[in-house]
Amino acid sequence: MPYKLTFRAHVVPPLLHDQTNMLYDKTSDSQEGAISMLIEDMAEQQLKEAVIGYMMLFLSGGTGGSDDASAGVNQAQLDLMCEEFLQLHFGLKVSRRMY
Repeated sequence: MPYKLTFRAHVVPPLLHDQTNMLYDKTSDSQEGAISMLIEDMAEQQLKEAVIGYMMLFLSGGTGGSDDASAGVNQAQLDLMCEEFLQLHFGLKVSRRMY
């Protein structure tokens, strides 16, 4: 008796196929959404830092406490001024060193 070879094609039911595609799409959207959220949060944080830095420079007159108006405030002084402001007014203890 000759052997008859039969092959079964792997058939995925339409509902399972649709659910798999939907899950894949949602996972991709979720990853893109997470990256988008991180980028927006970073931009918001940078804006807050820039506003506080500008405010500190404005209030100090840009002189860093020296009589020479052209002396300016260096980066380390500005960093310290921002940290002290946040501690005094909001009770936030931050230590961010500029490099």
